[in-house]
Amino acid sequence: MSAATRRREIERHRDALGPELVIVGHSFGASMALLHLADDFPGSAPLGLALLAMPFWGPAPAAAGTGPSP
Repeated sequence: MSAATRRREIERHRDALGPELVIVGHSFGASMALLHLADDFPGSAPLGLALLAMPFWGPAPAAAGTGPSP
């Protein structure tokens, strides 16, 4: 399932639940919820957001001793 399909599912459930929504996501689901909220979230923001064990999707940190000198 693509990220776009997952985001449509989040939106479908959000619309069905109404305005007093609290979004809870774990792992990849937390990433999809955050992506959905960060990219042009239609409507009002949810009342709450709990993201658990969300993976880090940024660049890998440099190994010790390989970065620029201070």
